[in-house]
Amino acid sequence: MHLIRFIFFALLTLTILQGCQKEESDSSTPPVTPIALPVANFKVVNDNCTVPCAVTFTNTSTNAKAYSWNFGDDTPVSTDLSPSHTYTRAGTYTVVLTATSASGTNTHNAQVTIAEAPYFIRYQVNAIPIEASVLAATRQAESRPNTLTFQGSGLNGNNPSLRLQVAESFIGWIPGINVYFSAISSSGFVMEYIDVTGQVYTSLNSQEESHCFFSALSYTKDGEIAGIFSGPLQSAAGNTVRIKEGKFKLKISN
Repeated sequence: MHLIRFIFFALLTLTILQGCQKEESDSSTPPVTPIALPVANFKVVNDNCTVPCAVTFTNTSTNAKAYSWNFGDDTPVSTDLSPSHTYTRAGTYTVVLTATSASGTNTHNAQVTIAEAPYFIRYQVNAIPIEASVLAATRQAESRPNTLTFQGSGLNGNNPSLRLQVAESFIGWIPGINVYFSAISSSGFVMEYIDVTGQVYTSLNSQEESHCFFSALSYTKDGEIAGIFSGPLQSAAGNTVRIKEGKFKLKISN
């Protein structure tokens, strides 16, 4: 009888100890909660504006800690939460947002359309595209030959800037006129480019000819002019820049 009681109490003690060990084991290893994957998303503000156009991107991503924005126009990426980006050329751009967390990455893209401005000057200098933001077209009609000057510069009138001055041809101001600029054909015809450092490049220093063609020309107040231009310009020190793919459409202000 004593033996049976001893065995019973031994088994009971063993069961209680095993239960305590299990409870201690369960309490020391809480369940692992999986980290949620990031979900990239954003809204576009001020789409369909005309160049130069500042577009704001409102970040609506979830579960992310870091962001990378590719604006689709070959400019540097941004790591801001909700950046604003200025587009300087018309076109449709694909914007890609990459959202990152410890659990991985996710991307979202959307298209942004930038409309053509009604008046513009755009060109390339040594293959670098430039879009003028500040525009001016003025005429001098008080004496012959009458002249027309049009200019384009960066924001707030800053360099780089471009100036073309042309004199009236012997047949007057009509569409289809070709104008050539160089040191040997400079009578009333000047093309000038000033870079961001203030260096001046002009057709007056160049032996090679630059060219301007007027596809539209109304030489009156509020008249419109349009055309294309290109060619090499030279500084006083002999340095040369090459203007390519120049296009303009302007309104004469006086």
